[in-house]
Amino acid sequence: MAWITDKTAKHQLDKEASQVHKEDLQSLLERQKAIEDKVKNSGKLKRFGTDIHLMFSLITKRRILSSINLLAVRQHSYAWPSKRFVGS
Repeated sequence: MAWITDKTAKHQLDKEASQVHKEDLQSLLERQKAIEDKVKNSGKLKRFGTDIHLMFSLITKRRILSSINLLAVRQHSYAWPSKRFVGS
């Protein structure tokens, strides 16, 4: 049996993730309702409905978290104190 190391898995994930762009995700999310409706109304695809809904939820959650992180970085870059915090 072939084993996949953490290093190999990370390399493959980074390789595949680099091929996904924000515009692709935006286009996909704009078509979310149509895609979910098509899957829900299709006999053969219906069994994938939960998986597809979960995929959209993960993408949406990831985008929200990325936005929050970006805002936090922006706030810190503008308002970062010049003096060190006590205890740091």
